[in-house]
Amino acid sequence: MGIFSDLNREAILKKVGREEQFAGIEFREEVDGNGKGVKVARFYNLSGLSVEIIPGRGMDIGKVSYKGIPLAWISPTYLTSGRYYSERGDEWGRIFFGGFLTTCGLLNVGPSSEGEGLHGRVTTLEAEKIKRDTYWLGDEYILSLSAQVREAKIFGENYVMKREIKMNHKDPSFEIFTVISNNAYREVPLMYLEHINYGYPFLSPDLEVSFVPKPVFVPRDEEAKKDKIEDIFLFTDPQYGFKERVFFGQYDTREGEAEIILSNKKLGIGVKMTWLLEEMYYVTIWKMLGQGEYVLGIEPGNSWPVGQQVFKSQGRLDSLMPEEKRTFYTKIEVFEL
Repeated sequence: MGIFSDLNREAILKKVGREEQFAGIEFREEVDGNGKGVKVARFYNLSGLSVEIIPGRGMDIGKVSYKGIPLAWISPTYLTSGRYYSERGDEWGRIFFGGFLTTCGLLNVGPSSEGEGLHGRVTTLEAEKIKRDTYWLGDEYILSLSAQVREAKIFGENYVMKREIKMNHKDPSFEIFTVISNNAYREVPLMYLEHINYGYPFLSPDLEVSFVPKPVFVPRDEEAKKDKIEDIFLFTDPQYGFKERVFFGQYDTREGEAEIILSNKKLGIGVKMTWLLEEMYYVTIWKMLGQGEYVLGIEPGNSWPVGQQVFKSQGRLDSLMPEEKRTFYTKIEVFEL
């Protein structure tokens, strides 16, 4: 796809001054407001895909757009520094910028539990050992950003989360590689969820969603029961007074790949999400069709957002032994209809 799709490395380099002419990673820093000082790295390539990675917020992903069309939802808080984080109640909502990806965990996902705040703290932490790398691999020019985030407490947990985001110079896709290790000399719980958020104009009554394989969904509460299971992925325009509806999905296998296709025929584009079921075997749907809060969350992980204590009581809670590691892989591909 694109101008250079059929050209090899040599042919491309004869036509440009340097690779940044068609693909690269640009760094910037927020200069004011509650996000002052937060580092952001923007990937761009020939396909028209633009992806903002936020080392200043746990290597999460902010704005994502394709040929100028925004895909991600941005909350009213926008890009807020993790220094404003508070564990109390639902105060996490004051630093939840939305974006394409907010990572939840690592001790807790869901309501405050076992002394940990809503959705955990990993998204609030600043990355270290940040490395930008660009290189040719055959006739593909690779863009890579990697870093690590440490969530640690004396007499408590000592997680290291290493994350790398990669894309090439021509395809409208990117990959997320995450490795979480337990560097404490004690067993620790592990709750991990990728809070992926789609917004307008991609989210609209024209959006269609399909799953392969299809998980079994159950509504979280009475509000979610207002939707029939077959109507979960029917969307309206933003509604006044809409309350969030959350659905918990579970796959009947932990082998192979999970694939979700989101298509908006009116816009003429779609997104394919892929992850490995041996790594992320639950998925949560967050359907929020309110005015000013118009978002569809598709959230794969090794847990549901119910809190550590509830998940443990269900016999579902994962843990890491000392020096044990867990990997998580997600691929996002944009396509034209």
